[in-house]
Amino acid sequence: MLHVRECDLTAYCDSKAQHLFRFTVPQLRELARKLQLPERIVTAARDNVPAFEALAIVCRRLAKSSRWSTAEQHLGRRQGTLSRICIHTIDLLYERFSHKLELDTSIITTRARQYHACITENVASLSSCMGFIDGTKQCIARPTSLTVLHDQVTKVLDIQRVCYSGHKRRHRLTWQALVTPDDLGCSFDTGYSIDNVIVTPFRRGSHL
Repeated sequence: MLHVRECDLTAYCDSKAQHLFRFTVPQLRELARKLQLPERIVTAARDNVPAFEALAIVCRRLAKSSRWSTAEQHLGRRQGTLSRICIHTIDLLYERFSHKLELDTSIITTRARQYHACITENVASLSSCMGFIDGTKQCIARPTSLTVLHDQVTKVLDIQRVCYSGHKRRHRLTWQALVTPDDLGCSFDTGYSIDNVIVTPFRRGSHL
């Protein structure tokens, strides 16, 4: 089995580690234990790294939506290796904890009165509100045009234009969610292009 050289994450001070991973190195070690990851993460391509390093790679990916090539200098591995380790670790976590990722809808029904009271106390004019629609923008790589066949007619969709945000000069998708006063995301909608999000209403979940 090919043993990949371990990168020295311990060289990062707490402030640097928190900036890169949102956790310090000791916290990453503790988190790996709490998540019951094996001591070493081994991918199908035989990448072999300590669990806390694999978790650091996942956290780096979640903390900063940049290309893997940007992370190479911080993590000491090639982008292909980083990608494989990240995907493999997420698969392990999902396999173990996916049952906990389902939203317990009873939380919404039992707390609805509390949410309403909290909002009414702070914003008296909102008398029938228990949450707020939040839109999160996610940067994406510049998309290419898409050719589709519709009713035997070939059409070219200019995805670049509809996803372009002139404000930041970037291409983005917007995700809508219903957020409660205690910061619980209780219902999520699909991603929209910049154009569509302006005219597409939020489609609430069946539990609301």
